[in-house]
Amino acid sequence: MDEWMGRYRRGVLGALVAKKPPGREPKLTPEQDEKLKAILDAGPRPADKVCTLRGREVRRIVQEEFGVVYTGAGVYDLLKRLDYSSLKPRPRHRKNDPKKAAEFVETSAPFLRGA
Repeated sequence: MDEWMGRYRRGVLGALVAKKPPGREPKLTPEQDEKLKAILDAGPRPADKVCTLRGREVRRIVQEEFGVVYTGAGVYDLLKRLDYSSLKPRPRHRKNDPKKAAEFVETSAPFLRGA
C-alpha cells in the first residue's frame, strides 16, 4: 500500500493501473496447437460420424490425439485462442438446390405475405 502511495505522489499514475494477470499455461504445446489446427481445417473424418465438428467432438479429438482433457467451456476457450469461431454456418444438405429454393420463394411469395 505504501509503495502505491509513493508512486501516486511521484506522479506515476500508469503504475497504479491494474494489470491483467498472466493466467494459466496452455495445456497444449505450440506443436500440438498446429496439429489440432490441421485436424480442424481438414474437417470431420469418417470415423467422427458427424457432418461438422462441434465442441464435444473437438474435446474427444483432443483427448484421443494428445491425452489432454478439456471441459466443455475449456474447449471453446481453446478454439478462441486458436482463432477459430464456434459460430459457423450450418452445412448445406447434399441435395440442396438453390434454383429450386428461389423458385419456391417466387411462387410462394403471395401466400407468405398474406395476400
